[in-house]
Amino acid sequence: MNHPALPTKELLLHACRAEPRADHPLLRCVHLLAGLHERDFRDDPAVDDIAIGRARLVYAIDHWVATRLPVARGGAHMHTETLGSVLDRLARQSAYAHAILAFAPKWHVHEVWEQLADLALGYEDLAIDLTAGARRLPPFSRSRADRSLPTPSATALERRPRRSPRRHENPLPFRLAVLCA
Repeated sequence: MNHPALPTKELLLHACRAEPRADHPLLRCVHLLAGLHERDFRDDPAVDDIAIGRARLVYAIDHWVATRLPVARGGAHMHTETLGSVLDRLARQSAYAHAILAFAPKWHVHEVWEQLADLALGYEDLAIDLTAGARRLPPFSRSRADRSLPTPSATALERRPRRSPRRHENPLPFRLAVLCA
C-alpha cells in the first residue's frame, strides 16, 4: 500500500496510546515505540530487547522516509535529526506523560504535557516543511544505520548503568520516582 503523506500529529499522539486509527507504517512504528518506552519506565528486565527494538523501529522509520518522501531541492534547511529520532522522542514523552498522571505533582504533570505538546507541534512543522521540500533530513544510508543497530552481543547493560538489586520501598518504578521528586 502506498502512503505518501506523513501522518498528522493527532494521529501520532493517538497511536502512542492505542491501536492506530489509520493504516500507516509510521503510526504502527510509533505505537510500538510507545509500548517499548512504557516497558522501559516499568523497569522491564528485558533491557536488551527494548533497546534493540527501539533501534530497529527508528531505522524502519528512517528507511521509510528516505524511500517515500520527495527529495528536498537546493537550499532546503537541514534538520538536526532524523524523523525516526523525532518520533522516538515523541513516543517516549507520551509514555512518560501518561505514566506520571496518577502520582506526580500537578506542576510536573503540566510541565511534561506541555513538553509533549511542543514536540507534537514541532513534528507538525517538520512534516509540513518536509512535504513542501523546504527542509531536508540528515542523510540516511543503509551502511550507517546498520552500524548503529545494536547486536545481541552488544548488550544494553554495557551502555547503561546497572540498576541496584535492592528494591525501593517506594512502589513507583525507581526512574519515575526520581524524575518526579
